Amino acid sequence: MINLDKPKGMTSQDAVTRVKRILKVKKAGHAGTLDPLATGVLVVCTGEATKITRFLMAMDKEYAVQMKLGERTDTFDSEGTVIERRDGWAITREMFEAALPKYRGTIMQTPPMYSALKRNGRPLYELAREGIEVEREARELQVTLLEVTEFAPPLVSMIVRCSKGTYIRSLVDDIGTDLGTLAHMTELRRTGVGIFSVSASIPPENLMENESLFYSPDQSLGMMKEVVLDINDYRLARHGGAIKSSKYALLLAGDYVRLKSPEGLLLGVGNIDTQGMILIERLLNLT
Repeated sequence: MINLDKPKGMTSQDAVTRVKRILKVKKAGHAGTLDPLATGVLVVCTGEATKITRFLMAMDKEYAVQMKLGERTDTFDSEGTVIERRDGWAITREMFEAALPKYRGTIMQTPPMYSALKRNGRPLYELAREGIEVEREARELQVTLLEVTEFAPPLVSMIVRCSKGTYIRSLVDDIGTDLGTLAHMTELRRTGVGIFSVSASIPPENLMENESLFYSPDQSLGMMKEVVLDINDYRLARHGGAIKSSKYALLLAGDYVRLKSPEGLLLGVGNIDTQGMILIERLLNLT
């Protein structure tokens, strides 16, 4: 597992391809797309670790974002074309911060047309480029942190901590609309994903110099509860069998857990069902 600091202008897939070439690995993937405009934490999984990508994608993300008041673009960010202008200079910091509570906690958000979501097999951004707009269903999201870090109109900087699937571009556009003006995102830096922090990330060109900063799958899943199985449950789990969670303390329905051998080696990931059973979600072959 590599905590990559993706540079601006590079697609997430190009970043993965570069990692594969530098490290000479055949199999690799990333745990959550960053747009070319964005920089920061891109967790790249290689080899057997690609099996846990989806669990990392589900973890909360943190971003530092800069927005510009008074302009809306077709993509909701500075890579798009300005399609409307409206005065944003009259917005005060007090007015801006008064608009934020609506976007903290549980919110509903409609994904933008310029996104990789698909409709009938085609990414929405392809339809958007053809001038086609389709209806998108709003999603329930969680925003646990939304704070202003710098206010210098027309530019405003914020920090956002949110659940997976949150479009920061859409959040910026919605805030601008609520303020009675317009807005678009000008900069985005992902500063955290789960246990991964941008302060410990590695630029692609420095990969071979920082192998000590690579992470094991066990470390990467450190936010999950740990269950060290007894020998009988370990043998059962290795073959995909369900395990009674009542033998292990502090487990709740819906929890994802790291399953360990009696010696403490990572076996895989399990999920607690409503009947109190640990169901095997993914087995790893790390020995």
